[in-house]
Amino acid sequence: VSAIQRSMEHGHAMPQFGAQYAAMASIMEGLLRGDDVPTVVAAACDRIDEHLEFCEANPTKFSCLF
Repeated sequence: VSAIQRSMEHGHAMPQFGAQYAAMASIMEGLLRGDDVPTVVAAACDRIDEHLEFCEANPTKFSCLF
């Protein structure tokens, strides 16, 4: 989480696809809301799990190819 936060502070872009994007988006949303780190990490893990379940059911969807 700290590495992601520092990366975003230095203007680095977020991943655009897949589970990496889902995790980063969740982390960014949580940090912007001011959530504590354990809450942010738990939410990101949940988001990754949801994305992976979606991709198991829809393996040919664009966001699941990366």
